[in-house]
Amino acid sequence: MTLTEDVDTAYQSVMYGTVNGAIGSIIAIPPHVYTFYAALESSIRAVVQGVGGFSHSEFRSLYNGRRNGTQANSIDGDLIELFMVLSTPNMTKVVQHLNNDLRAAKTRELIKPNTTSTTEEVNKVQRSVLSGSLWTSDASEYSGKDDGYTIEDVVSRIEEMLRLH
Repeated sequence: MTLTEDVDTAYQSVMYGTVNGAIGSIIAIPPHVYTFYAALESSIRAVVQGVGGFSHSEFRSLYNGRRNGTQANSIDGDLIELFMVLSTPNMTKVVQHLNNDLRAAKTRELIKPNTTSTTEEVNKVQRSVLSGSLWTSDASEYSGKDDGYTIEDVVSRIEEMLRLH
């Protein structure tokens, strides 16, 4: 099932306009898709410098003299789309960072801190994750591939996201 089919059949979206003339959309996505895009967003932040010398998180945060706020539990589509205009070396760095982040997330998911796993069981899971044998998931292809993502895979998923709005 593609992201477009997954979102169209099970999730809602909202399109909005602002008084400044901006148009945007808020699209609810399944948790496994969110995990992929959150890791991609984090990877892009690690490689790309923010606007005006700020980190991207600072640029997107709110400060109005009375309140401070940061972006949470959402994906910044503008930042994700920035991947499409990066140079090939920067795309490669982002994809390497993405693969490392997803492997680490998979390890954390499999090894919960409160479990009574033995050292040998923990080592076995870590070896499996590092070898790539635990990358596939029933949720969808967004959980990873046996050998990690390629630039083409990431571009394909971003193009799929762009078709939603």
